Amino acid sequence: MNAVAISDNAVTEQPDDSFFDDYRNFKIEGMMPRPNVNLSCPHGLEYLSEVNEIIILQESDLLSAEKYNGASSFILINKSNQQMYTAKEGCCWSCCKCCFQNVEVMAPIGRVIGYVHEEKSCLQERFTIKNASEDIMFRMMGPRKSCCFDYEKELNILTRNGQIQVGTITKEWISPSLTTCIKNYKISLNFSVDLDVTSKALLLAATFLMDIMYYEEKKFAMKSYLA
Repeated sequence: MNAVAISDNAVTEQPDDSFFDDYRNFKIEGMMPRPNVNLSCPHGLEYLSEVNEIIILQESDLLSAEKYNGASSFILINKSNQQMYTAKEGCCWSCCKCCFQNVEVMAPIGRVIGYVHEEKSCLQERFTIKNASEDIMFRMMGPRKSCCFDYEKELNILTRNGQIQVGTITKEWISPSLTTCIKNYKISLNFSVDLDVTSKALLLAATFLMDIMYYEEKKFAMKSYLA
C-alpha cells in the first residue's frame, strides 16, 4: 500500500530571500498566517481550516535535483498565493497500470486518518475516499478508460452516494516563463471551506494520487509523499 503522510512540521517561519529568488518569475506572497484552531485539530492540519482551494505547483526537475537529490518536490499555496506547505517525493517503485491503487493517509506521521481506494470498473476508473474506520466519505470519478493519455483535465469529487458534487481537481497550464523553477502546469483542488480538516487532508492525498496516475508524464511510477 502506498502512503501519504502529512507531518507536524509544516512551514511556520518566513523563508529567507533566497527562497523568493528561486521564484522570481512567480510571486509567492509569503507564508499563510497560522490559523487559530481548537485543540482537537490534528497538528499540522491547521492551515487547511480556512481554505477552500489548494494549488499544487511542481518544482522543475533541475531545482528538485538540487534540493532533494532528484526527488520531485512541490509547493502548496492558497488562492492568495500564500505558501501553506511544501511536499517532496519519498520513494518510488514500479507499478503495473492494471493494478489497483490503495493509499494510506497519515497526519501526523504514524497516525492513520484515512484511505484512498481504487475500485474495479470497466468503463471509468472510480475511487473511494474513506476515513480511518474505512467508512466511505467521498467518491471520485477518474477519466474514462482509453488507449491514449489525453485525460480529462477536471475530475469531480462526489458525496458518498455519488449524487452531489462537493469538489474538483483541475489541471491548468501556466505561463511558460515559469518553467525555469516551476513546471508549466498547476493542479487546483477545490472544496467547501466548511469541510473538516481531516476530510480536506484526505482530498489532498487523493489529489496527489490523481497527479501520479493521470497528470505526470511518468504514469507508471507510484510514489510516497511527505508534506
